[in-house]
Amino acid sequence: MARFISPSLGVAFLLLPVAALAQGSIPLMECINGNCSIAVDNSKPFSAFWGYFDELYPWIVGTAAGIALLWALISGIQIIVAGDSTKMEAGKTQLLHAALGLLLILFSAIILHILNPTFFQ
Repeated sequence: MARFISPSLGVAFLLLPVAALAQGSIPLMECINGNCSIAVDNSKPFSAFWGYFDELYPWIVGTAAGIALLWALISGIQIIVAGDSTKMEAGKTQLLHAALGLLLILFSAIILHILNPTFFQ
């Protein structure tokens, strides 16, 4: 009897996402920005993934911007404390890379809109 229970549970577990997609939404374990479910459009591929991405995009951008600002701060300290010109040049290069990364993060929405005008709809 136990030999038949585990395959049955495995098949049932694999069919859970299909049941959630048939309902038109996927419930979340924790609410994101006040949304406790992700709407799924069965006619569009990967709509569940894009639903998650749309909800998490502000968090991802905020975290990446914080890391870029921290990197710029560390680079500035490295420039100030540098004893020779090679360390100062390395700090300037890191600062330039941090600034370019921050600009890329800030303009990511524009880049995504250029690639796909319906991205944020």
